[in-house]
Amino acid sequence: MRHSGAAHAKVSTNSLSFIDAVHPDDQARGIAALEGHAKDIWDIVYRIIRPDGTERWISDRGFPVHDERGELVNMRGVAADITKYKQAEKKLQTALDELANSAASMDYLKKEIAMRNMAEKIISEQSKFLSTVINSISNPFCVINTSDYTIETANKMAGLDYTETGITTCHKLTHDSDDPCAGANICPLEEIKKKKTPVVVEHTFIDKEGNEKNIEIYAYPVFDENENVSQVIEYSVDNHRAKAVREASKAIPRNPAAHQ
Repeated sequence: MRHSGAAHAKVSTNSLSFIDAVHPDDQARGIAALEGHAKDIWDIVYRIIRPDGTERWISDRGFPVHDERGELVNMRGVAADITKYKQAEKKLQTALDELANSAASMDYLKKEIAMRNMAEKIISEQSKFLSTVINSISNPFCVINTSDYTIETANKMAGLDYTETGITTCHKLTHDSDDPCAGANICPLEEIKKKKTPVVVEHTFIDKEGNEKNIEIYAYPVFDENENVSQVIEYSVDNHRAKAVREASKAIPRNPAAHQ
């Protein structure tokens, strides 16, 4: 079979010309095959470079023929152009690699989804636990966004029901006002943003029954990664009750041993 163009005609007369036609990366194997042709069966695959510069894959198989004295008299074999098979093999390997990558990607995606589902479950459980803890607090409690005064979280004692009241800001909830607190009712958010420390302020407001109430608001800052106050945690105590507690605490001896 003619498979190497002009180089093929030189194979039978000049082995070096044959080697010259073999791809540089395959020449070492080609030389080894030539040296073994007279001794044993050969089966080798190599590439050749045709005179026009194109590359072809060759499957070369054969065996030596010896006379009764064991002398080499001939070599029989066949060289076949298997370029198309090699190209098909390369395409198949590429497809298999892509399939393996797709399988790996799919496996990674499945693991990612499983991890996210687990994270969502943990977050949901933590949210339920946090809600239980917040609602166990006997005083009104809420978390407020300092940028727009919106209430992000509140317990039942805060009396906030988003679905029924539509209230979203702290000043609307406590004073039924569309504007932030000012004047005698010092805004704890503004104080915390200035001082960046916890504050306690007193507010007077009218409850649903029209009664004036005086409360103490305890506010604590929550900082973002830039050390800016992003949220404020507030809980409030009826001032009459707070004063009663303080008076009662003053009556308790600080060092019982000193009165013995």
